[in-house]
Amino acid sequence: MLCGARPYARICVFDSQTGAFLYHIGRGFHAGEHDPLNCPRALTAHQDLCFVADTQNHAIKIFNFRQRELVRTIGSAAASVHPAGALFNDPARSNRPCEFNEPVGVAFRDGRLYVSESRGRRIQILRFPNGCHGSVECLQIIPSPNGLQLSGLCISGERLWCVGKMLTDDESYMRDSHACLHLFTACV
Repeated sequence: MLCGARPYARICVFDSQTGAFLYHIGRGFHAGEHDPLNCPRALTAHQDLCFVADTQNHAIKIFNFRQRELVRTIGSAAASVHPAGALFNDPARSNRPCEFNEPVGVAFRDGRLYVSESRGRRIQILRFPNGCHGSVECLQIIPSPNGLQLSGLCISGERLWCVGKMLTDDESYMRDSHACLHLFTACV
């Protein structure tokens, strides 16, 4: 379970039988952690591994939650700080395979990692041909069907589901809450 946001984000591990809190991984910026989570939005687990969409670090972090350690980080900062202080996107970095621009959703199935990106407006399907410590291969990039930001995703059967913003002419203050559900029938 993801607990909190910046600067206190961490993964909380609970006993599956009793629901009792066991421990957490990550302590955040104030604890002097070397590579702290920064506004993570999603996680998925497979065996002893936990894949986290570390949104503001523009990366996917893989933890071994039983050993309480960071195994590896995929991606790097896709956004930079402009000298005036405003964020701007670096398209040369954020559009590359295995790089991310605000990853917000993750799912893992059959050796493949699915990552949805908010500002990248795409879904990447990745695999680790030689295990999670080896190289990462991008099998497919699916652009946002309507060109708008994407959000969380999941896999059910042979279908990939992803939440995205809906095209609308509504200019009300609630327009950001309009969402749609994208369904992809062909998973790589």
